[in-house]
Amino acid sequence: MSEENVEVVRAVLAAWNRNEPESVLSLLDSEIVFDATRRAVNPKTYVGTEGMRLMLADRDEVWAEFRTEPGEFVDAGDRVAVIGRWVGKGKGSGIEVQAPTAHVFTVHEGRVVRWELGYTERREALEAAGVTA
Repeated sequence: MSEENVEVVRAVLAAWNRNEPESVLSLLDSEIVFDATRRAVNPKTYVGTEGMRLMLADRDEVWAEFRTEPGEFVDAGDRVAVIGRWVGKGKGSGIEVQAPTAHVFTVHEGRVVRWELGYTERREALEAAGVTA
């Protein structure tokens, strides 16, 4: 089942990077927990489909473009760690910025039930996913 979980996460990030909110939402559990408390700007947790819609609206207020470029997917059973970088272009400034990032997704029955982001080190994300680095 875990390889299928990696494929679900790949699909979520692909839809995210194409800026297709409805496609992203279709792959998430209706009670999704989006934990962004580790990020420096607007640390917050969003819950449920409406929470995700709010998060996407918050993102779109600041960023003209925003994507996650995955470099590595680490299969940890019901969790998948994604190591890569995020790239964004400021809505007001037009300046492109990027930084290393790592996410941990928890997948249950083919849907993402938890999405944690804001890890800046591979080791942290792997530990959060239950993998010894």
